[in-house]
Order: sequence, then C-alpha cells, then structure tokens
Amino acid sequence: MGYTFHDFVLRVTPPRAHKLDLTREYLLALSPDIAGRSLIVLRAPSGYGKTSLLLQWRKQWINDGSVVAWLVLDQRESDKRFLQGLMIAFEIACGKTRPQPVDMSELPANQSGLDLLQELLTKIEASGKDTVFILDDLHHFVGAVDVDIIHHLIQHAPTNLRIVLSSREVLDLSEIEKHISLDNCCVLGQSSLKFRREETYSVLANWSNAAIERSDADTLHELICGWPLGLQFVMSVIGKPLNLKDAVKKIAERGIDLERYFAHLQVEGLSPDAMRFLVEISVLKKISPALCNDITGVDDARHLLASLCRSTPIFIETSAPWLKIHPLFKNFLREQWMLLPIERRNAIHLRAMHWFARESLDEEAAYHALQAGESRLAYDMMDRFLYRIVEQGKFNEAEDWLALLPREEIERRPNLRLALTWILAMSKRHGEVEQHVKPLLEAFQLTRSEEREYALIRAFAAFHRDRIHEFQSHIAPWLNVPMEKSGRMNKLIFALHALDILCRDEPQAARYFLSTSVPLSQPFDTVSGFSTWVIGITYLWEGQVRIAEKFLHENLLLAERDIGRRSGITLSLAVTLSFVLLELGQPEEARKALSVRMELVEQYCSPIVIALASMVDARLLLIENKAALAHDRLRELCVIGEVRDSPTLQIFGLAERIRLHAWRFEAFTCVALKEELDSIGTNIVMSRSGIFSSVFSLTILVAHVYVAMARREWHEMLDLLSQADALLNHLHRGRERLHVVLLHALATIQLGGNSDAVLDEAFSLAEMYGLRQMTKDFLPFLGAWGNRYQAARHLGERIVSVKQAELPVKVAPADAQLANNSGVHMQNLLTPKEHQILFLLTRHMTNKEIGNAMNICEETVKWHLKNMYGKLQAGTRKHVVARAKRIGIIE
Repeated sequence: MGYTFHDFVLRVTPPRAHKLDLTREYLLALSPDIAGRSLIVLRAPSGYGKTSLLLQWRKQWINDGSVVAWLVLDQRESDKRFLQGLMIAFEIACGKTRPQPVDMSELPANQSGLDLLQELLTKIEASGKDTVFILDDLHHFVGAVDVDIIHHLIQHAPTNLRIVLSSREVLDLSEIEKHISLDNCCVLGQSSLKFRREETYSVLANWSNAAIERSDADTLHELICGWPLGLQFVMSVIGKPLNLKDAVKKIAERGIDLERYFAHLQVEGLSPDAMRFLVEISVLKKISPALCNDITGVDDARHLLASLCRSTPIFIETSAPWLKIHPLFKNFLREQWMLLPIERRNAIHLRAMHWFARESLDEEAAYHALQAGESRLAYDMMDRFLYRIVEQGKFNEAEDWLALLPREEIERRPNLRLALTWILAMSKRHGEVEQHVKPLLEAFQLTRSEEREYALIRAFAAFHRDRIHEFQSHIAPWLNVPMEKSGRMNKLIFALHALDILCRDEPQAARYFLSTSVPLSQPFDTVSGFSTWVIGITYLWEGQVRIAEKFLHENLLLAERDIGRRSGITLSLAVTLSFVLLELGQPEEARKALSVRMELVEQYCSPIVIALASMVDARLLLIENKAALAHDRLRELCVIGEVRDSPTLQIFGLAERIRLHAWRFEAFTCVALKEELDSIGTNIVMSRSGIFSSVFSLTILVAHVYVAMARREWHEMLDLLSQADALLNHLHRGRERLHVVLLHALATIQLGGNSDAVLDEAFSLAEMYGLRQMTKDFLPFLGAWGNRYQAARHLGERIVSVKQAELPVKVAPADAQLANNSGVHMQNLLTPKEHQILFLLTRHMTNKEIGNAMNICEETVKWHLKNMYGKLQAGTRKHVVARAKRIGIIE
C-alpha cells in the first residue's frame, strides 16, 4: 500500500501547547540532567504530562536554532510506515511544506530500509545543524517495527542529532546501552515526572485563586500521589470552592463517589477477567508479578499485570519490582473486594501471608495473617519486626501496629514492651513512660544492656516532657562507662550526650563531639536522624543559618526518603529548616518547608521544635498581613504549654507575642504579657529548667527589652541590654548577640546618639551569616542610617541589574537620532513579541520556523516583521538585525 502526505500530516504535526501548562524548571531541556544528552527516554503511564513536556522541550530547542522533527507512532505502525514518517517529519522541520513519502516499493533490490535510514542520518550530519527527533507513543513500535531500525537510529546517530523517545511502556535499552555511554543517555520515569508537593500547591493556588493552607494541599497531593491528570480530575470534580479547605472537606464527604466515578472511567473497557484480577489484588499493599501469580492462580498474571500497567494509570511504581494501586482507585476496588465470598477473601489473604513470609517480609505477612484471622501467627511476626521499625525511626508506623495488639501480648513479649516504651517516649504520651518502666525495673532482673536502654528511653521521655534536669540525670550514669563507637545503643548515648552539651549552651562542642563519635550513616534511622537534628540546631543557635540551611536541606530529603514525612525526626528537620529559611529572608521557601500538619508536630516532636513551628507559622502569617491569626497561633502555643506543663512552650510563646506587639508599640498589651511571663518564668527558671535556665533567662530579659521599647523607655532599654550583654558573655548564641546589638543601636539612635560603626559591623555580620530577616525587621527603625543603607542597597541592585542588561555598543548618530525621535528607550522600542522574533531572526530562521517556535501562524509573523521594518527604518530581515545591533537592542 502506498502512502500520501495526508496519511502523515497529523502524525508529524505537534499538538498546541496549553497556555496553562505548568513550567517545571528542573525538567526543562537546559536543566543539568537533560542538556547535552544525545538520547532522552520518557517512560510513564498516561496522564504524567509527557507530551506537554515534549512540547516545552521542542520550543526551547527551536528557540536555540535546532531543527526539531516530531513524529507520533500509532497502532498501524510498520517498518515502511515508520521510516516514511521519519523522513517526512525531518523534511517538514527543515521548512518544506508538502513533502511526499518515498515509494519504498520502487527501491532497488539491494537497498533495504536500513540503507534508507542511513542516508537520512548522513544527510543530517552533512547539514551541520543541530537536529532533534522526537518520537512520541513509541510503545506502538514494540512488535510492529523491526527493533533493528531503532537500534540503528540510535547507534549510528551523528553527533548533531539528539533523539527523544516517549512511551507508556518500559523500553528494553539493553542492546542500545552496549553502544551508547550512559553519560549520554537520560531516562525519566514515573517518579521523575510526577508532581512534587510544591507543584501541586502551585497548580491548586492558580486554580482556586483563593486562600490555601499547605496542609490541605498536602492532603490532595497524597490522594493523587503526584499524578498530574489525577489532580486535574479532582479539581474538575470538586469545582472551584471558596478555599481549598472547602475542597478537601468536599472530597472527604463524597470521596467514594469520586473514586467510583473515576474508576468507572478507567475500567469500563476492561474484560471481566481483568476486572476480577484487579479486585483480587486490590487487598495487597505492595504488588509484584510473582505475588499476583501466586495469590490469584491466574497463569498469565505477569502478562496481565503488564498489560494493565500499559493501558491504565491504576498502578504506581515504587522500588523495583514493586507496584501499588493508586489511592484514587483503592477504595472503589476494595468495595468490589468486599463482595467476594468470605472463603475466597480468606484464601487470598492466607496465600499472600505465606508468600510474604517466604520472602522474609514480616510486616506484609503479619497484615494478611491478621486479616485471615491467624492472630497468633501475626503476633509472632510483629514480635520480630516491630522493634526494628522503632530502630528505623518510624514511630508513627509502629504506633499503628501496636494499636492492633492486645495488652497481654505486649506485656509478655520483651521486644514489644521495649517498642511500646520507645513510642511513648517519642510522642506526646511521654508521661506514660514511667508507669511502664518502673514496674519492670522493680519486678524483673534486667541485664546491663536492658537497664541502659530503659535509661535512654526515660531520658528521651524527659526531653519531650521538657524536663531537662531529669533528662540529664538519666544519662549521667552512662556517660563515663567505657564504650565502643559501634552499636546502636552506644551511638544513641553519644547523641544524647551531645544534646546534653548543647543544653549547657556549648553548640560547637556538641557538634564536634557528634562528628567524632557518631558518624552519620545511611539509610536514616533513629540515631542518625536525631544526631542530624542536633547538629542542625547547633548551627542555628550559633547564628550560622547559611550552613544550617544547606545541612538541613540535604538531610531532610534523605529522611523523607528513608523514614517518611510523618516521622518525628523528619518533622523536626523540616520545622528547623523552615525557621532557618525564614531567618535567611526566604519566607516562600520557609512556607514550603513548613508544609507539615501541625498536629503531627505537636504529637511527635520535642517542645523546642513545637515552639519553632509556631513561631515560623506566626511570622509567616504576619508577612501575609494576618496579624490576628498570627497572635492566635502564639496564644495556642501558650495554651499547649500550659496543658503540657512545658516551660519552653510558655516562655517562648509569651516572649514572641511581646516582640510582635512591641514592633507596633502596643505598650499596654506588652506590659500585661510581661506580667504573665514573669509570673511563669520566675518559678520555672529557678525550679525546673536547671541547665537550661540561662537560655530562659536571656529570653525573658530580651522580652523585657521589647516591653521597654514599646513604652519608648529608651534608657531603661539600654540598662536591660547591658544585663543581656553580661549574660551573653557566658553563652554561645551568635544570633541572640546580634539581636541584642541591633536593639542597642536602635535605642541609642532614639536617644540622639551615633551607632553607625556598630550598625556597619552588625549588618556586615548579618549578611555573612545570612540573618537577613532580622536586619529587615530593624531597618525601618534605624533612622538616617537605615535610610542610607536602603538607598545604597537599592543603588547596588540597580548597578548589578544595569551591568547585566546593558551591552557595550557604539551607536551611530543616525541611529541615536532614531532612538531619540521615537521618544522611547531603545529596549522599549519593540514589543515583547517583536523582541522574540528579532532573536529568532538572528538564528537565520524562516517565517515558518519562527511561527512554529512561537505557536503563531506565518501570516502573523509577517505582520510583526512589517511593524519592525517601520520602527527600525529597515528594508530587509538582515537590515532589521543590523539596525537592532547598532542601536543596542541586541548584541
């Protein structure tokens, strides 16, 4: 059969890009992971934005002057059709309007399709132009076209040819990898293409055009698991609410309808056998081909699963070879599961239990044992793995498991007892630790190792209860016991010792001790995670927020990967990072880092972390001009502190409230809060805080300074700051010292004194450490010095901007007159569209190529060119470029 141009026109014409498509900077063609790669492979199910990304890449490459050929494969593909399509796509990319396909039936007998392909590759090499082949829907290639063709295309591609393959299925690159360096190949799968949390938030913000809380956006992100099409569908189902909280509530109320409707859209074309297969495997939390074959009894389970992965977006890739069912489908399929006979359900659970047990996957085996009614087997398995989960730092996951255990089973199993006490110690139930540990210590003859571990548990519980002196008393007996640096418990003692050093306000010593005693290991677990957080806090206390940001950000990504976002350790790292980012003057980045549920922070984190989270939340609300909500958040912190009898929460909450009111000079409110702070602080600092009392004393003293500022009592303010100076001489708090220096300068200026030298040094140090938010808060109150500083900084930014934007060009008199006569700055002479066309003209692109690059028709390009001729007094395209160079519009 012969083909005409009309048979190929749709296949070689790229679709129009949607104007609302999200631009994903880290996936653009010029990003480090993609730029310079000669082979790029996109592989993901439908709905992951592959085509949108290809269109963005195409536009970038065309703007860069490349020839970009586009070819979409379909179900009618064959060797002949593919080669003809490839040649036509290239001809159109080169500017030909109606190229006709080569009649391959007329080829000489000694010339094959591979020879024709080689001729095309030789032609591309001879052209010298950078060329890109984009082959979309390549899964239609498999089984329809000789694989040697694609191998030949890749292996013999000239250096000026880049090949992009997009497919819904896994492509076998084993043969290709023998002939191409991995450095020249980039493979982007489902995990790379799915939305990140921030991208989900951005799409929702643009869509709702209303207030959004990140916790609500997180809820929807977890529902869709980063699937772009899933997010679009959710938004279309719930409509445009007043705010995202209404949307989340709406989903919760009619979530099952959403899932049923969505699932029906996807599975209505499935055969009864495929649907039954899906229902039977829906009970699995993790899925593999071998497991499906074992529990369903379907002989071709492996092929059926592969087919469903190709044809539907029901499955999500995790770590190979595991898959899981998308949450949007899960409940719908579980409804169908409950309609199966109980005997069938139990049989599947038992088969799954035995399969997972053979694979030594006790957690999954225990789950299915419980579902099948095999409680005793499940408890035995839980006895083996629950303590291991605790060691990994997954306390919330372990807590869920313990909720399934009868009390008597916990009491009679030492490992489960240990796991329970660890979970209590690392959560807001820390007060229950003593009632579990004391009877054990009194009733049983514990080994030395068990005594040590229970001492560490009690120490963590005391730390979470905000009883620093009790914390120290629990670890003190073990600090001088000779220990090797290996062993989890020994490393944990070293980490707690470092925390003890930090609480004595020696951050540098704490950090040094940890670096020499507990080398951070991967993957993350309780010990390495806690040690990492302590190191991050030491940098923060010293005011070294630039170093803290880099350190915390890198380790937060590792913690999320290894122990999950809901772990107390991960939450602590995220909150501390958000505080650091706010100090760096990056409120948007701080808001991203704090996209955690506050109830989880209150449940699993220490008082220090809870206080930091509330202060960041309040300050971000203040930046958004939501002062009332900010003060409500801090009042909540004080209430939590009162309920939990936590001095840290009460003192820091009241001190922060005083600071915020003082900047508005609300003296009466500040005085009232000061009286409340003093009534709490006097007893707490002296009787309970022990080694932490100096930090609390400084916090209270600085709060008094702010009260004096609110009352405009400048002399009293200086007296209090002198006391703070004396206290800081015994502390290693670089951030607080800078804070006191700035307050001292402010008071001096208000009294008519000169603090220029002090302010110069303070702002220089703040810039070095990155404490930009602090200096930003003070600038409006620093009088003439502050005005001079802001003017100098603004001028500096303008100079940098001008140096980057202006080009050293000589302007001929006639051209200068042209610019002057126009009454417009040279850079504003042309419209943005005309500037873009001018840039493409410098690349020697035709009107058609310019139109393709800009997604406009050729006639529109001509219309813009006509206007440019008039503005630049030019007669030809080359003349336009030359005149633009002379008057400095382009280089």
